[in-house]
Amino acid sequence: MLLAAVVFSITLRPNHLVRNFHLTLKANWYLTVLTLLSIPGAVYARFVLALPSSYFTQSFMLLAFFAVYFVLLRVPDVYWRQVQSWLVSTFVFVTMLATIDVFRNVVLIGSKSQPNTILILLMGFVLFFYVTSKWPRFLLLTFLGMLIFFTFKNTAVIAFITIVVGFYLFPKKSLRKVSIYNIIGFTFAAGVVATGALIGYWLLQTQFAGFSTGNTTFRMIIYQYRFEQFLASPFYGQLFTGETVYTFKSLFNSATVPTHSDWLDILAQGGLLGMFLFVGVFLRTSFLMIKTRHITIPNDIRSAAIASWVLVSLSAFIIMSLFNSILNTPEIALIFWFMLAFGHRVARFSAANRLRHQVIVSSPVG
Repeated sequence: MLLAAVVFSITLRPNHLVRNFHLTLKANWYLTVLTLLSIPGAVYARFVLALPSSYFTQSFMLLAFFAVYFVLLRVPDVYWRQVQSWLVSTFVFVTMLATIDVFRNVVLIGSKSQPNTILILLMGFVLFFYVTSKWPRFLLLTFLGMLIFFTFKNTAVIAFITIVVGFYLFPKKSLRKVSIYNIIGFTFAAGVVATGALIGYWLLQTQFAGFSTGNTTFRMIIYQYRFEQFLASPFYGQLFTGETVYTFKSLFNSATVPTHSDWLDILAQGGLLGMFLFVGVFLRTSFLMIKTRHITIPNDIRSAAIASWVLVSLSAFIIMSLFNSILNTPEIALIFWFMLAFGHRVARFSAANRLRHQVIVSSPVG
């Protein structure tokens, strides 16, 4: 994607190049500031301090959003619908690979699926839900529920129920108004989430002990260590110069393990400032997708589906990344930031379409 951004930069006229850069940096200023904040410290930690593991990979993967968005801006609006279809097909293919990986883990290896695979699986099926008709949606959702069970991950069950709640709050073809029934329904769904989490946890710890790694205490040690790092510098953290793993030198034969929480990682590395920017990325994107749904549902159901997909997939990411390290895997980080950039490009296309429509309607005939 970086190479594509460079190639497209060469093909643009100077005024268009400056405009594209301006629009890309403006698309999400939270992410822009977070990237500018994290990359210098990550480079310093990686090449000067020579830490065994730093925020280096995650910081540079933040650039994926800007590279992808810059390339997508290069696509003229007249060709955008076709490119949009190609991108959706690509995500469908990736989801099929993730599905195969879940079965491979259970049948051939007899192990739990990785959080990265589960996130792709959830994102893919959310997309299917919004681009297919009623009965295929129901069958796919049932199939996804079965797959999620066979991943043997507590957080996967919670994330699955969360996206079902998302489907209820953001239907495919209508703008559901907030009412007392929505509040009651959401409260009931929240209770189902909590109950499902408890049942899933009990199943994993008792009925399927062979698939449980018994690392609850292990994680608590990591979380405590990282939180103490945050308390040592609560405002700006370690400015992304610290390690993103904890090395258990005496207890676990110097084993190096991830933090098991992207959010805690951000909190320890960037402090409250970094967390404010990180949360801002998701709030800004969520608001933009909700606004895009309102614009596009009456006249462009395809763009509305993409906006809904991004919106509900964000909830799955939030759940998975609270208890797992997702963004330190370059391939998954690229897919995730690609999804966000895709959503922002759809939002821009929809806003431009609405503006053109208003101009045509307001123009005098003849």
